[in-house]
Amino acid sequence: GGYICNPFIQFEVDTEQFEADLEKAAIRQGAEKIFLLKKASAAYKGDLLPQLGHEPWVVSRAIYLKKLYNECMATLTEMLYQEERYSEVLEAATIASRIDPLEEVYYLYTFRALFALNMYSIIVPVYKKTATIFSEQLGVPLLPEIVEIYNAASEKLEKSEQDILYI
Repeated sequence: GGYICNPFIQFEVDTEQFEADLEKAAIRQGAEKIFLLKKASAAYKGDLLPQLGHEPWVVSRAIYLKKLYNECMATLTEMLYQEERYSEVLEAATIASRIDPLEEVYYLYTFRALFALNMYSIIVPVYKKTATIFSEQLGVPLLPEIVEIYNAASEKLEKSEQDILYI
């Protein structure tokens, strides 16, 4: 039951590319670091070998890769936020929350970006959905900063807009 790769066929292993990009990003700064973090995040496709999720070596490797991904995305969203690239923050946080829907930091950056982009009417329904996810699936309240952003966005909406969003 062993396999040998054909040396005439070129291929890339996405996990190796992911880790290589993260290693390069670790020693870079600014725009180059952001570029490499984006490249690494695009290489991450979710849980490693889900069909073999019962194998101990797969479980261990999958946990390690997800940890690296979460660190990558936390750094990327923070760097983009610091550079006031709010649309990119929103995009990165949205993609990351689809891959790891229970990672709270992605929701924090989603709300920060929505508020910075003056998307107050989107914050209200997203907040309700997010609060439900965290209270029902995790049994925990949202981060206080998310609640503050929601309250500030609600204040900016006119009463009639709020009524429509609650319907």
